[in-house]
Amino acid sequence: RFVSGGDAYHQRDWMDKMNKLAANLDPDFVVLGGDLAYAVTGKVHEKDNLQRWFDYFDSWKKNAIAPDGRLLPKLVILGNHEVVGFWDQTPDAAKGFYSFFSMPGKQGYNHLDFGNYLTLLLLDSQHTHPVAGEQTEWLKKTLSKRRSVPHIIPFYHIPAYPSARAYDSGENGHINIAIREHWVPLFEKYGVKVAFEHHDHSYKRTHPIRAGKIDPKGIVYLGDGAWGVRLRKTHPVESTWYLANGGDIRHLFLVTLYSDQRHIVSVNEEGKIFDEVYQRVK
Repeated sequence: RFVSGGDAYHQRDWMDKMNKLAANLDPDFVVLGGDLAYAVTGKVHEKDNLQRWFDYFDSWKKNAIAPDGRLLPKLVILGNHEVVGFWDQTPDAAKGFYSFFSMPGKQGYNHLDFGNYLTLLLLDSQHTHPVAGEQTEWLKKTLSKRRSVPHIIPFYHIPAYPSARAYDSGENGHINIAIREHWVPLFEKYGVKVAFEHHDHSYKRTHPIRAGKIDPKGIVYLGDGAWGVRLRKTHPVESTWYLANGGDIRHLFLVTLYSDQRHIVSVNEEGKIFDEVYQRVK
């Protein structure tokens, strides 16, 4: 059982509240999908605002305490607010992130296997490594070796199916397109059934999608990064073909895995379950 979310810290009290909520759910660990401390605003030659990092870690230390007293371990991925210049940069533009966290490591993307039943894919959505090219080839090889793993779950920051921003335009539109062109076909080919996206500061659950259409055998995309940040309005669900549910809701996901199924509930900042996904594992 683990918790997932992203876009953690605009305001300290919002972040504190969500960190406490995550801990009270007693997960084994937490996966945070980038834009952690908001230590970088994106300006060229900017340095990390270390006070933001100090506050971020202080909140975790004080609030992410499970009922049995343990500090929750976390896995993190890179978001644009860890990177000077936001995207299309090199690891040198994210020195704070790469100094503080051993995963995903210098490569910027990685996987973590839990026995033979779960693989987490921690990906870099073109912040310090391009989507296409070496990362896609690595992803293909990693997935091809894990065809028999029942739970394969990718995490990345910029969404393929955005809930609040433009589908294929705007400042990061080229990344939305690249993910749909290079990663999504691999997800579909190698049996991924759920993926976690972030960045848009709103809530979303898509219909199952395959080959660019709604398909019961497709992938459900969950997001979109609203842990402790100001919220954006989601695209109208009724007129956005890929959205099944959405809203301007701070939230986290509680994921419970079984040998033959997975159950994911969406929990708002008041601790109320407001949406869920249930999937059988063949």
